[in-house]
Amino acid sequence: MLAVKVLVLMIAVCAALALTSCGGDSSTAEAPTPPANQVAEDATGRTEPTPIPPKGPIPRKLVVKDLIDGSGRPARDGDELAIEYVGKRANGAPFSSSWQREAPFHFQLGGGRLNFGLERGLKGMRVGARRKLIIPADLIHGRGGTPPGEYRKESLVYVVDLVGIG
Repeated sequence: MLAVKVLVLMIAVCAALALTSCGGDSSTAEAPTPPANQVAEDATGRTEPTPIPPKGPIPRKLVVKDLIDGSGRPARDGDELAIEYVGKRANGAPFSSSWQREAPFHFQLGGGRLNFGLERGLKGMRVGARRKLIIPADLIHGRGGTPPGEYRKESLVYVVDLVGIG
């Protein structure tokens, strides 16, 4: 009698498992909607970060804060880097994001293609690292500001992921 009860229980469990695993092809299932601050995901599964501008006065010197450590050798001048980044103005307004373009940004470190603060702030990063940079206006456009206009005295906040060193 006990064997019959165990057999019936096993059949019920198997039937329940079979019913919960039904649902068709998972490739056609609707993906869950990510939270509003996680609009994109990179190949490592990381989502787009949200740079938070500092409270109070903007620092007068470059601020570099490692959020996630990477591995391998550090990035140095002459290296071809691939980064994912989000940039905001000090007032919190977004201005640029590689995540929104859905492709990492590629450039040569030390090649003068980036603002001075980014060039300095990315040196020493390792692949897989995430770093927050607060860059004062003097390190973005140089003294006096270039280009002229509303951005010339504005500080910027970046969160950067180093995706690759080539």
